[in-house]
Amino acid sequence: MKHLTKFESFSPSEDVFTAEDMVSYISSLETDENDVPDYYFDLIRKVNAKFVLKTLNIEELLKSDVALKDYVDSGEDRYEYSEYPPHASELENPIVVFEGEVIDGYNRTSINYRNGEKTIRAYVSI
Repeated sequence: MKHLTKFESFSPSEDVFTAEDMVSYISSLETDENDVPDYYFDLIRKVNAKFVLKTLNIEELLKSDVALKDYVDSGEDRYEYSEYPPHASELENPIVVFEGEVIDGYNRTSINYRNGEKTIRAYVSI
């Protein structure tokens, strides 16, 4: 649980989700088959990862995940020219954080942050 110390000020949910729950969850959200590399699916299955739902401070998350910060700082919006941009309710879908890194939800995090949100819900590995 050492990676959770980055987020220790957040309260965990009572529900624990399995690796298979997360693979199913992420797969249900994906619009592009290659959004989350199979490597992550294989890894969370291999270590039999468990996840809890938390509310994370976005600025703290950006400090702890350099790749996410780079994405947010780039201003990229993968749906900018899309014929079907995400509905506002889709931005409320929790992101997925595995061992301190966001493996799903870069764009949701970026849009929410640019819209002034301070926190985001996330399934966080324990």
